[in-house]
Amino acid sequence: MGFHITSFMFFIISLSLVFGFNQFAFNVPFSAAAITGLTAFLICWKFNKGRAGFSALLFTVIFFNGFKIAFFSVPQGLFMFFITLNVFMLSVSKERGVFSIHGLKKTGVFIVQLFILYLAFFIFPAIGADRGWFMTVSLTFLGTAVIKAVFFDKDPANVSALGSMMAMVITAGIGIDINGMQSIMAPAIVITGVLFAVYSTSYIDELTGLPGRRAYNEYCAQLSSDYTMAMTDIDHFKNFNDTYGHDTGDEVLKLVAKIISTVGGGGRAFRFGGEEFVIVFDGTDKESTIEFLEEIRIELEKTPFTVRNKENRSKYEKTGKKMPQGPSKTVNITMSIGVADSKKDNDPAKVMKKADTALYKAKNAGRNRVST
Repeated sequence: MGFHITSFMFFIISLSLVFGFNQFAFNVPFSAAAITGLTAFLICWKFNKGRAGFSALLFTVIFFNGFKIAFFSVPQGLFMFFITLNVFMLSVSKERGVFSIHGLKKTGVFIVQLFILYLAFFIFPAIGADRGWFMTVSLTFLGTAVIKAVFFDKDPANVSALGSMMAMVITAGIGIDINGMQSIMAPAIVITGVLFAVYSTSYIDELTGLPGRRAYNEYCAQLSSDYTMAMTDIDHFKNFNDTYGHDTGDEVLKLVAKIISTVGGGGRAFRFGGEEFVIVFDGTDKESTIEFLEEIRIELEKTPFTVRNKENRSKYEKTGKKMPQGPSKTVNITMSIGVADSKKDNDPAKVMKKADTALYKAKNAGRNRVST
């Protein structure tokens, strides 16, 4: 759990843009809104963003309801209550794809619900009279879903859908009909959220939050002829994992990544794989980077890391149960760093190899040091 600023920004942007478009009275054909919604749905399907994909289709359904076709229309308040109830149910469910058996079940349930809603209103039209009550509950559903998405899911695609849906609820709540521009803008923002999520998955390491191997490769292609690479490796990490468990090992990786990301001198840190990280200094020779690398090495060394008692840890990890709190102890984490620059050869692969050689030199010299 933790506040995810990027997801929150997508929520604010989607809420503001979609609500702002209620001022545009352009006549947008239903086909344009349907195509945009279907496109967003298919893109979400491609990248396994089922919750956002179903929401994108719901935007089109909301627009269709606004045409007030006999039997296929209910008052906006009641309809938004029905839609947001389903969005809330989607948000609290697991991401299980679009055309999977789970996705098809969700689609079937929604269609049955929609038919029952139209039939109920046709027989008992009085059920759609109280707009204020419906809107209050709708905003409560969405607010709860947004909190979950921002603090737990951290998915810009789903947050974009929720922000857009909230904008439509507010529009309906103040007595304005939801227009075609809003129905086009909402799935378009969802597409943007999906693309950003895909970018994050491709370029950002999920565990540490640092740029990953692909980002490193692309950054290397942009380097000048003078640069330095530092390869870092956590000392005795395998033994640490075996002793305290992989969950604790992941926490160590997060700690190291947090400290490495603060490196000075213009260095950029990347998660290279396993317990290895790479720091690249563009336009700098290796002699000028030593002080900055020493700073993060010393910072890690003096930062205490607390682990719980390892007793029965393996038993709880195997069963998947949460281990009860027990006595804890503090250990010191250190890292070794190898440094090389491009003075003799500016091929990134060869510079990296030299940095790796320097890293082994640091380890053979006793670890917890910087070597060139």
